[in-house]
Amino acid sequence: MSDQVTSTSVGRIADFRWLVRASLDGHVLAGCATAYFGLGAEYGESRSWLDGVSVSDEGPHVFMGGGYLKAGVMGRALGPLHGYAEATQSVYQAHARRAGLESKFNWLGQAMEVAAGLRLQLFSDSPDR
Repeated sequence: MSDQVTSTSVGRIADFRWLVRASLDGHVLAGCATAYFGLGAEYGESRSWLDGVSVSDEGPHVFMGGGYLKAGVMGRALGPLHGYAEATQSVYQAHARRAGLESKFNWLGQAMEVAAGLRLQLFSDSPDR
């Protein structure tokens, strides 16, 4: 994900982030819906920059790694489209360094995500799912 903000008095602020997740999921059929749960690991990085007429600076480089638990429910909506609702709780350890100031920071963080929407399921081991 990349965000850019432009100001005529300051210049351009750019921000770049990415995150990778890997998990093991379990599924339980409950009538016409499927309940699922998962345990996983995640790793990500973020950086930011400022480019202006009178100043140019690099923000902190942040490294994050940790684990998460998720739970959700999914049911067929139309053909291969499935409606879902999901909650994910993650805990991570983060480290940031800023080369210009020669500073380093470490912290423990957490995040909670709640999502609902449609998924396109292309492959299934059962025609009912």
